[in-house]
Amino acid sequence: MASEDINNLTDRFDSTSIESPEDIRQVVNAAQIDPTVCLQRNGYTVIGNIITPNTFSRGFAEKQARLIWKNKVGNFELRRKSKNLFTFTFESKEDWKWVLSEAPWCLDGFLWILNPWNPTHNHRDLVFDKQQFWVTFKDFPEEFLNVYVANEIGAVLGEVKELDSEDAKPIDSNDVSALIEIKINKSLIRGVLSQNAANCTQWIPFFYQKQPHQLCPACFILDHDDDDCKNKAKEVRDLSQQLFGFLDKIPYNMTSNDYWNIEDAPTRISPKKSSKAKKANIVLFVRPEDCHYCNSV
Repeated sequence: MASEDINNLTDRFDSTSIESPEDIRQVVNAAQIDPTVCLQRNGYTVIGNIITPNTFSRGFAEKQARLIWKNKVGNFELRRKSKNLFTFTFESKEDWKWVLSEAPWCLDGFLWILNPWNPTHNHRDLVFDKQQFWVTFKDFPEEFLNVYVANEIGAVLGEVKELDSEDAKPIDSNDVSALIEIKINKSLIRGVLSQNAANCTQWIPFFYQKQPHQLCPACFILDHDDDDCKNKAKEVRDLSQQLFGFLDKIPYNMTSNDYWNIEDAPTRISPKKSSKAKKANIVLFVRPEDCHYCNSV
């Protein structure tokens, strides 16, 4: 194109003006989006990762979620972010809090780690490597019923967040529960072999509340790795033979009579006191005699 033509075209653009009625300009000005409104729509959102090598579709994940939540929550919106990673937006804060507090959840038997989600955070930066479980330590010996032993046993699994009961001395059983945050690449071991106050071994079994059904019976690792399963399974077997001495963690002597207040126990029993004086004015029952003629009675 010649330079003269370009100059003419430039002059025409410079001299051109675009005019529009006032009402159109008002519509354009009104079409502004408040970013806070968009964020509020995601105010009650959780993001969840399903720990499985399988791939879950959006439809299947939504079907499973509605199946396990049943009528406990109202409507929600599900969006797929990446493989097995979904966001759920709830209509009410109550539903949002209930879903988070009732964890852990499982989809089709696999662990489903849920976290509250801020939509301004990139989901690709999130890490899903831990899950809280309530773990019950079964059949504690009497000397183990204290916070020191309960915390030490819980530390074998992960970070202890809470004990139930708080003093680790339940009144209706010898089972103590602990809320523990466990890394999903660690084994959910079945228990520990302990040494009690009588210097004998005692197996303390573990019970995991809401344990996923899809759990390898050899290595018991949630984030299962087929290639490493054999080695991890051996570690589980070796750990089951390791003897744990938890009593040395207690800052006092559990075997002393002072701890159990035995030193204050009476050394003799009281004699039985006579109650004859109390019975002196009591009229005792005397049964009628037999062998009397009926007409003489």
